[in-house]
Amino acid sequence: MFPSILRLLALVLVAATAVAQPTTIRVATYNILKYPNSDSTQRNAALRTVVGAMRPHVIVAQEVESRIGVELFLNGVLDPVFDGRFESAPFVDVSTDTEGAFFYDSTAVSYLGMEVIRTELRGIFGYRFAVNGTTDTIWIYTVHLKAQDGSEERVKRAQEAGHLRTHLDSARAGGHVIVAGDFNVYNSSEPALAALMGEQGNAAARLIDPLASVGDWHSNAEFAAIHTQSPRTTQFGGGVHGGLDDRFDLILVSGSLSSVIDRATYTAFGNDGRHFNKAINDGTNTAVSADVAQALHDGSDHLPVFADFRFGFASIAADRAVGTLRVSPNPAADVVHFEIDGLGGAGMLTIRRVDGAVVARLDVEPGARRVDWRCGDVASGLYTYSLEATNRRAAGTVVVVR
Repeated sequence: MFPSILRLLALVLVAATAVAQPTTIRVATYNILKYPNSDSTQRNAALRTVVGAMRPHVIVAQEVESRIGVELFLNGVLDPVFDGRFESAPFVDVSTDTEGAFFYDSTAVSYLGMEVIRTELRGIFGYRFAVNGTTDTIWIYTVHLKAQDGSEERVKRAQEAGHLRTHLDSARAGGHVIVAGDFNVYNSSEPALAALMGEQGNAAARLIDPLASVGDWHSNAEFAAIHTQSPRTTQFGGGVHGGLDDRFDLILVSGSLSSVIDRATYTAFGNDGRHFNKAINDGTNTAVSADVAQALHDGSDHLPVFADFRFGFASIAADRAVGTLRVSPNPAADVVHFEIDGLGGAGMLTIRRVDGAVVARLDVEPGARRVDWRCGDVASGLYTYSLEATNRRAAGTVVVVR
């Protein structure tokens, strides 16, 4: 009897330890260079090698040209490598330039919705996702700030970053936030970074550089190990050349993620610190294999950057739109029906444009089984919805067509 009890206690302890293990999510940002273009089929082979070696769970991409580009990257790059586990957020075209995109491993995270912050040049895209098996939800924003090293360009970068910081101050302070992408900054004191990391505004919205790297990054061998552009010394495919000498691609995080990000994993992928002003495949690369170095060279004129985040271990069942909300029809022309299962207390259903502007707030009565949104008076396009109730939270997207 006594040994049996000990064995039972041991099993309970083992089970508790297993349940308590944190969930690790690898988040990556990658400027995939005017994608798709005429050589995308050939580049896809290189990109498959890169993502296969990097093994991310979440990717935000820059320089995506179109919805077709999102589908091609998903079907031609990610699906063959990850056995169809990846999905994408809807592509939204908000500028005359390239756009951002969000890809995610659906077995690791759940997509909850998106928003767009418009700037003069390119949109800043925010995506909300939940980490499966935890209570954690995160907003990740992908940025592609104004390029070139001139006073006018620095001002424009600061203005673009300022739009994002204003939004974070008012809507995301204290929450889990990641801002990643191609910042096109040349040093740590650029006004764009000051706008995002400075002490002005809401202190709870301030972002941090996990590397705490201070100095002039541009063409400075002291920072060779964190440079991300360019992995080429020859020009082709419309990309920039010149060798690795700039830290353009960054991942910034909110203070709430300071203890969640594993700083030791923050990586400019393929950069071994020995290729300053050289191509990433020049000679021996001690960070990656020769095949991966070649793929990084051929795939884009930027290196991807990734970092691991270790999240908690409680359930997120109440924060996922799984089995709690059914939306039909989608797309819709005149009315959208939101069918709700198991709603206890009262709630609120909010409909927003992708730029975050609220177009409808619908009261949900206790025990209600359905709420209708009459959408006949709004423009065609993508809208996000979020349900906030006592025992239900759900979010997603709906398309209105005419």
